[in-house]
Amino acid sequence: MTTISVGGVSSGYYETPTGKVAYVYGIDGKRKTVTYMFDRRCIEEPYRSRSATFEELKRWKLRSDLKDFPNATDPRLPYVFDLLWDIKYTSDLMCVLQSSTHPDLESIKRKVAELKLKV
Repeated sequence: MTTISVGGVSSGYYETPTGKVAYVYGIDGKRKTVTYMFDRRCIEEPYRSRSATFEELKRWKLRSDLKDFPNATDPRLPYVFDLLWDIKYTSDLMCVLQSSTHPDLESIKRKVAELKLKV
């Protein structure tokens, strides 16, 4: 995930004052608004784009520890996997590790160990 920052606002995952996790992905510096969404699997908050002002976002907590929604069934991997090996999700990584045919398999295994990923 590429981080965008405008006027001190960064794209990424935020925790709202009610405890829900939202993904902020669009920033309009001119209007001082952000576009965000809740997890599409969340029944009470169906998947759709929403907007909030920078002022509203100030009450939200940036969750830089999150790379995907907390209840994701196939979590997104740290960006380095996408950048170096075009592996975006945990399921993709599991397939690569099980196939043993990837030309850079040893480097991938070292990175998994280094980051202490549970796969």
